[in-house]
Amino acid sequence: MEVYSLTSLGRALAHSVRSPHKPEWGVIYFMAKNDHSTKEKILSYVPTATTYTLVHLKNKGIIREETGCEV
Repeated sequence: MEVYSLTSLGRALAHSVRSPHKPEWGVIYFMAKNDHSTKEKILSYVPTATTYTLVHLKNKGIIREETGCEV
């Protein structure tokens, strides 16, 4: 199970009021409201997001995958 959370950069970006309407920003705002979330939950609440969106945000250092989370 893949569990994601925002990095400090992601938390700072979540306060931006001038963000374009892109799937990346939908994920950032969703993650700002939820401290930790699974990949499936993110993709269900942000329907325009894809797995590529999560990989892109992870590579930019905006979100991180939590390791060691056994559910």
